[in-house]
Amino acid sequence: MKKAIILLLLFSAFIQFQCKKEPVTLAATEATFDYSQVQSGGVRMIPIKTPTLMIGAKYDTMDPAAMEAMSKLVQKGRYLYCPEGSHLSMWDDQSHYYPGVIQFIKDVDGGKI
Repeated sequence: MKKAIILLLLFSAFIQFQCKKEPVTLAATEATFDYSQVQSGGVRMIPIKTPTLMIGAKYDTMDPAAMEAMSKLVQKGRYLYCPEGSHLSMWDDQSHYYPGVIQFIKDVDGGKI
């Protein structure tokens, strides 16, 4: 449960940064994360061992390059890009979203990740 809460806090901080474009302090963990450093590799996430799929899309308000960079900061991260999608790629870019998610699940299930 603790890991899920921390992940939720990290995701919440990332969303806040995407809106404000400034560092965010997480009171629960007493840590400050400046996600502008994600692309430069200056930020290290908590060592998440669970396979994690980060999804970015061309028309999403969240920067796809930052999502890709975040996928490299976790131990078993993978990135899926939806070139025709928005934040709701499961609806507006189904031809990329679903095959990517299904392949990720198969790779996790098959021990490839």
